[in-house]
Amino acid sequence: AAPAASAREEQDDDDDDSLPALVSASEARGGDGPEVEDLDEDEALAEDAPGRDGQPRGPSAQASLGAMQGRLKEAAAPGATDAEESRLRSQLEHERGRQDYSAQASTLLALSDLLFKGYRYADAEHAAREAVTTADKANNLERRCDATRRMARAMCAGDKTQEAHREVLEAQQALKAEGTGDHRLHEAILTLALADVQLEMGRSKAGHRNAEGALKVFEDIEDQLWIANAYEVLVTSLSAQEKLDKSIEMANTAVNLFVEQGDAKKEASMLRTLSRLHASKGDVEESIKSSRQSEELCKELGDKRGEAAALECVAVAYALKPDGLSTARDMARQSAEICKEIRDHRGEVAALLTVAQAALQAKEDEEALRVAQDALKVARADGSHVLIATALDTVVDLYLQNEQTQKALQVTEDELDHAETLCGCKHQAVVQQKKASVYLAKSMPKEAVKQVEASAKSLSYGGEKKDEASAWRLVADYYVNQKKYDDAVEAAQRSKVIAQELKDPMLEVQALQMLTTVHCERGEQAAAIQASYEQRKVWNQAGFQDEEASVLLGIADFLGTSNNVRGAKEAATDAAELFKALGDQEGWASSYLTLAQLQMNARQWTEALESTKESRRIACNAGDALGEADALQTAATVYSNQGNDVEAGKVAGEAQQLLMKAGERRGEAKAWQLIGQLHLQACVQATEKQRRSVDMKVAKRAFDAAESCARLYREVDDLEGLSTAMQLVSNAHYFLGEKEDALRTAQEALEAAEALQSPQLVSSSLYSIAQAHVAMDALNEALAVAQDAVGISQQADDEQGHALAQNLVAQLQEMLKPTNTISRFGGRAGFGGRGRGRGFGGRPLGADADSMEEQTAGGGRGTGGRGGMNPFERQRLQRQQVEADAAAQDQDGRGTAGNGRGGAGFGGRGAGFGGFAAGRGRGVFGMPGGGAAAAPADAEPAEAPQRTRRSGFSSFSSRQAASEEASNGNGRQPSRAAPNPFGEKKHFGFTPEGRS
Repeated sequence: AAPAASAREEQDDDDDDSLPALVSASEARGGDGPEVEDLDEDEALAEDAPGRDGQPRGPSAQASLGAMQGRLKEAAAPGATDAEESRLRSQLEHERGRQDYSAQASTLLALSDLLFKGYRYADAEHAAREAVTTADKANNLERRCDATRRMARAMCAGDKTQEAHREVLEAQQALKAEGTGDHRLHEAILTLALADVQLEMGRSKAGHRNAEGALKVFEDIEDQLWIANAYEVLVTSLSAQEKLDKSIEMANTAVNLFVEQGDAKKEASMLRTLSRLHASKGDVEESIKSSRQSEELCKELGDKRGEAAALECVAVAYALKPDGLSTARDMARQSAEICKEIRDHRGEVAALLTVAQAALQAKEDEEALRVAQDALKVARADGSHVLIATALDTVVDLYLQNEQTQKALQVTEDELDHAETLCGCKHQAVVQQKKASVYLAKSMPKEAVKQVEASAKSLSYGGEKKDEASAWRLVADYYVNQKKYDDAVEAAQRSKVIAQELKDPMLEVQALQMLTTVHCERGEQAAAIQASYEQRKVWNQAGFQDEEASVLLGIADFLGTSNNVRGAKEAATDAAELFKALGDQEGWASSYLTLAQLQMNARQWTEALESTKESRRIACNAGDALGEADALQTAATVYSNQGNDVEAGKVAGEAQQLLMKAGERRGEAKAWQLIGQLHLQACVQATEKQRRSVDMKVAKRAFDAAESCARLYREVDDLEGLSTAMQLVSNAHYFLGEKEDALRTAQEALEAAEALQSPQLVSSSLYSIAQAHVAMDALNEALAVAQDAVGISQQADDEQGHALAQNLVAQLQEMLKPTNTISRFGGRAGFGGRGRGRGFGGRPLGADADSMEEQTAGGGRGTGGRGGMNPFERQRLQRQQVEADAAAQDQDGRGTAGNGRGGAGFGGRGAGFGGFAAGRGRGVFGMPGGGAAAAPADAEPAEAPQRTRRSGFSSFSSRQAASEEASNGNGRQPSRAAPNPFGEKKHFGFTPEGRS
């Protein structure tokens, strides 16, 4: 992984009233937005602050507490000097004496910005709130609205997002009560403020709509300053939705606007944002160019903090280059030195962690650990529990990576002693939760649960209700792991009650997600669906229509797997109407694709095709090439299930051409995958229909498609996609009779998987290698490799891959017995391919998840064959056993079968597809990574392609989560990633738009 992005707030000038554009301080530290607490947060704690077991400590450590807090205050404001603050406060007193309310408001806003940049968010909020009052007295509506926006910004940074949301809504109501007059500008400023808050809440689509509305007003009245501000917010919203190309376009526009206005500080800040966007996209040279431009501007301005931030951006970019790690570390060290010079603890910690991550990439573990320990020391000096938690995470993870669990435990013990000395309940809680993760690594789950329960109690004693609710949800998650479902329900209910007391809909939905998870784990489908509808009710009452619509789509998916087709269609239709009313073209089009999938499951082919056409029409009207491609690839799946391979290939080709013209290389790669699958499917059918030979032209087209796929993934540096594509290439070589090339390309797939450190991809690549060995009649080598695949898939907790590899091992062992006879087709008896490939046919109730959603199919049904040259002929002999396996899987709640006729699959962290869905995964029919074979005539229809921006709400595996985000369709984050109605553990709960 590349080093973390800058951990500084991008508030680099006194009038910077925008929220961080891409990666805010707390995001780099693992938070949801700026949430570094005010340094005086612990002063309000009672003397009975809890200790490490969550029990009252009594009045101890009070003497050292005051001294420590004094030291923290002394280092509190790296960007806000005492002299500047004193000057502003003196000026403010003078203006109060003259009762100059307009001047007071201006001075208060300058003071608020100064305090904000010093991370003193409570004080910044107070100053902005006073500015609202004085601007009102001065009858200056524009300044009042501006002050409201800055006040909301400070509240969000101080972890008071819900309160900020209410403040902005109340301000909008007050403005409406002002009566007649042209209030377009004032309304637009408050709309932009609302967009800021919505983005901090994770509601990127709602925030984007409001920012666009505000921009339109600013453009109508030709207010260049506010136009630039609106562009900053739009950059944030687009990047949150992973729409990098559009975000880069907006960022370039914003840079030009700041150049025209002569605002060099904001120009430099936006250049750093642009650098991060280019880095996210993999455009290393452009990233370096933008960050260097920002560095030069900051040097000219004497802006040390901005210079340090730019150097860190340079470091991040160089770390993406194979030969750039040394330069990355040098740049990050320079950044850390500047931050140390100006006493910017947060910036220094971020830079040091970038150094540590670069050292880790260079396999210098000791150096990485030493630097991470230095970062922890600096974080302690700062006193922010969020910052300490981030540095502690890195130190502990490095110890665990080197299997030094006792040292990892010791460092959490030491940090807990430090937290108790400070009587900081949040500090204690985050350390206790980290300590719990160490106990899990030591295989001590009971001790782990004790620690997370202690963290909840610590927060309760400290009166931190919001964090307490989150902690009880974590307790429930730990109990689910231990299958103590009654205890899990109790903990989740406690979280829900606290959320209701706080009137926080997001917290309440997260608690309901956990309850849904527990019901799913128990197989209580009715209760799980009821909890999901409760989520919809919460969103509806809160007026969060985007999230309500997304939950409805999730419910539709879930009901579809429960054979409640009618209810599923109703939910999908309701979702479509909501998205239509919101003007959300993506969501509207995606709803029709969900409907198409439900119709496919019911074998309503004509209706399914009509739904895909409607989805394409909506996407086309919106100018959404990716949405059109989604619809075309879903239509290809429908045609494939109908047996119309000609039409399937035609529409898949249309999707490829569309994506190529749009410049969507990842999406085009996915389309080539689909085309390759179709041709491989034809090869498989040829082997089973009257034992006809494979048409070499078709096999060559499969090879060409797989090669195109691999080329595109190389261009975008997508190792996961490359490993997947090379498995496709390997299978194409097999059908061409090029055994050695099949082995070579499968080994290339393995190299990419190992570089990615993906156990699931390694396992599927090993399976492809074993297949190639079998084709070469090297059964002993095949057996050894297949046994490796068994071990790796088991360690990775990859049940599907493990079952597939075990099946191959059993067949090879049977083939190697001396009693085996020689097949009349030449060679030993071939191996079967009875794979239970992951696809998108079913949404199981029990797939692990920790960071984002997953779509997992039911058992892929595969069959094998006789003859060393043909691994597909045994299918008729195995069909009965395969059907029994699939039926058993359906019974235990893992979803319907994911493959239709010829369920082809391809590797990619174990998630495959049924039929010709454009998703990655373990292949069915003994062909991981792109193998194809015909399924029984009564097989369930294939799932549609995994759509590029669909949130769905099916489950996501924890082991797949990180790579699924990178490989999601065309490389874009799901557009409707609102909270998953199926919970947080096996069906992970999200805050909206994919922000955990």
